[in-house]
Amino acid sequence: MADNMPALAISDHGNMFGVFKFVSEAYKHRVDPEDKKSPLKVKPIVGCEFYVVEDRHKRQFTKDDKDQRFHQLLLAKDAEGYHNLVQLCSLGFIDGLYGKYPRIDKELILKYHATVN
Repeated sequence: MADNMPALAISDHGNMFGVFKFVSEAYKHRVDPEDKKSPLKVKPIVGCEFYVVEDRHKRQFTKDDKDQRFHQLLLAKDAEGYHNLVQLCSLGFIDGLYGKYPRIDKELILKYHATVN
């Protein structure tokens, strides 16, 4: 906060395994440690770097038609955004897993998004 940066972010790559510990640690550091409603010293921002593909269901590739994955960082603005990230991450593993890569596509992003105001 001395550098006028009152937030920290986590963006695991392809999963959100570190989020719970990250957020729970942030909530241990309040302006007034005795008051559970006291503001946090540093706001935790949760995100995930997803593997985005054209079609998450596609499982057969050739030398000329490879599994082309693009990296896309998505951040949660609020609780709804967090739940959307969780859905995207879970569906990447359930519907889009190819090899070791949990993949999502534009269809899922459009389904689990909220308009930024």
